[in-house]
Amino acid sequence: MNNIKILRLQNESDIICSLEEIRNGEYVVSDPMYFEIQNKGAITHIIMDFYLPVQLLEKNEVVLTEKDIVFKINPSEDFKEYYMNSVENLKRMKPEGEFEEETQAELTSRIKEMVIQAFMDMEPEEKVFH
Repeated sequence: MNNIKILRLQNESDIICSLEEIRNGEYVVSDPMYFEIQNKGAITHIIMDFYLPVQLLEKNEVVLTEKDIVFKINPSEDFKEYYMNSVENLKRMKPEGEFEEETQAELTSRIKEMVIQAFMDMEPEEKVFH
């Protein structure tokens, strides 16, 4: 997974994804994850979720045009690592047909466990809670 970027989209969503330009002004966005940062006093929370309905898709990617993107920036190394670990964990979790056999509540619970574990594996910065 290369060329990891944070995108602000025209609909004001912020996503982190693998970005590849396929034609002049057209991009393949792979494994996009929506994220939101919430500050509660001295503690910062990061909330991440699928941007696309991955349970219904053959591939977790979409093509966007330059006009869909407000800006592209590079994530910090820590956030990039967290994102890549999350995507790899989710890919390992999804063998063929597993989503159809699993209830949404079970899937949500498994995703939360993986996100918590990925954050616990990281070296947190002072006064930052994930």
